[in-house]
Amino acid sequence: LVMELVEGMPITTYCDQQELEIDDRLRLFQNVCRALQYAHQNLVVHRDLKPSNILVTPRGETKLLDFGIAKLLEAEPGSDPLAELTQEAGQAWTPEYAAPEQVEGRPATTATDVHALGLLLFELLTGERPFGVQTTSALSLAREIVERQPERPSQLARGLRAHSAARDLDEICLKALRKNPEERYLSVVALADELG
Repeated sequence: LVMELVEGMPITTYCDQQELEIDDRLRLFQNVCRALQYAHQNLVVHRDLKPSNILVTPRGETKLLDFGIAKLLEAEPGSDPLAELTQEAGQAWTPEYAAPEQVEGRPATTATDVHALGLLLFELLTGERPFGVQTTSALSLAREIVERQPERPSQLARGLRAHSAARDLDEICLKALRKNPEERYLSVVALADELG
């Protein structure tokens, strides 16, 4: 198996080190949306989006990595039934970046990736994760993810508060983070378009 070696750093680290303004962070985020939409169009749900799986190269290109626990939305006719079982087995996702349905053991869908994008957007806008910052146990983290509503990003980030679109960015981020998958954006494209 031969894969591309990606020289880069996690998107959040890159944004902080380059001291990127909000609009530049949003442009990088939209590139991530385009890459993820390509995966969704090919019936692949990533299921483990987090900053360390989204690298930015020295030239400023975003690279979406680590499809190790990705799930095919539709099994191909005649495919190995055990392959589908291995995709669902265990909890291979990263707890701090999990969607409520993952924590509860429900099936992952494209809405699961939309939630992960909401987590990433929140972190890009505020420098913090919406859940698990003060958590000391896996159980309390799971409870936060499933039950607690995140704060408005503009409440946590002074720079965002001063941005002309702060209220819109709050609404976009919080919609992507809704607990019920059906209440989130219907697709990554819808989220990216709203940001546009």
